[in-house]
Amino acid sequence: MNLKGWDQRGLEGLPLKLLLVALLISLSLPVVASAMADYRSSIEEAALGAEVSRLASSISEVHAAGEGNVRFITVEVPSGLSIEVGGEGIDAMSVRGVMADRVVRTTYLDDPPVRVITTNGEAMIIGGSATIRLESIRHDDRLVVLAEAPS
Repeated sequence: MNLKGWDQRGLEGLPLKLLLVALLISLSLPVVASAMADYRSSIEEAALGAEVSRLASSISEVHAAGEGNVRFITVEVPSGLSIEVGGEGIDAMSVRGVMADRVVRTTYLDDPPVRVITTNGEAMIIGGSATIRLESIRHDDRLVVLAEAPS
């Protein structure tokens, strides 16, 4: 048996090439998987940001229309994410998009400044699909927007 001729017939080279291909795949697979996860989270974050902007715009429109104006808006939040409206301090003048217990998008209602209150005085947390009732009311001699989720 002539061992020197093995490489010419590809008997030794083929397993080596397969080993190199497997090595390249095993090195690049985690990078590709990470890129796919990052892409998915950026798409979800963009969808959340669009809903935050749409809700903030509706709140500003209700406030601008004056006392007694009422609007209903349906908000579609991707699963696992949420939107917070209102709260105390500066949070009362913002709409926040939350992803994995971290605020990823904040829109301040500052032109004109609009304060959002809820019936219980705390921040309203919106997840999934929800219809929100927005009403412009007078509270403490100031025009504010009352946000509530009708039952």
